[in-house]
Amino acid sequence: MKTGILESKKYVVSTIPTGYTPFIISHWKYNGNANDSIGTNHGTATSVTYPIVNTIQMADFSSSTSSKISVPDVDNLSFGNGTIDVDFSIDFLVYFNAVNNCWLINKRFGGAYNMEYYCEVLNGTLRFLLVDQSAQAYRFKTYTFTPSTGVIYHFGYTHISGTLKIYKNGIDVGGVQQDQGPYISMENSIEPLIMGKSGTVTSISFNGKLGVQTFWNQGLTPSGMLDVATKKLNGTPIF
Repeated sequence: MKTGILESKKYVVSTIPTGYTPFIISHWKYNGNANDSIGTNHGTATSVTYPIVNTIQMADFSSSTSSKISVPDVDNLSFGNGTIDVDFSIDFLVYFNAVNNCWLINKRFGGAYNMEYYCEVLNGTLRFLLVDQSAQAYRFKTYTFTPSTGVIYHFGYTHISGTLKIYKNGIDVGGVQQDQGPYISMENSIEPLIMGKSGTVTSISFNGKLGVQTFWNQGLTPSGMLDVATKKLNGTPIF
């Protein structure tokens, strides 16, 4: 595992939308490729196409259970160092062709090690999990929700000073936060960031599409998340 101080580089966009200061780590538009349009965290796509759905560009992971986008491990995609977690946010559009247990976005190996964080659908819930690998402990937020197929949603996830939040279409949905075990901090591991596939477990791969995905090195405020969600759902660039 890597060690050291968390990378603090910030990419500041030129036009500031309402309600938040836009410190963006990476922004994937999925407009024909898996490139990071503001940083250097470019993805490698496997069995992924890029359709336009209701005027919104998306990445389609439905062709096979091997469909995925993999982004090589770098420090600015890790948000813990074994001692402390920093604030961060993840947000994206999602369209389900079918609803099943799946990891939408994850930075973890498919087995029981090298885990950092992941966003999943599990048994009628959305879950956002942080993993303290060395302590074999978890911090997670759960929201009861079964998505509908054929609908574009905006999902947002934030970590601010130990508090996790899940947003749907820009609204904080509440839910239950829990710690399992003596959670301290995520480790800075060596696993890539994976979109659309559940590590090595093909039976719970995502069957659907992701769009306009952004990683932030701060926790977005509720008004900021609503602004981002509204723009993305309308097909309006956030900067």
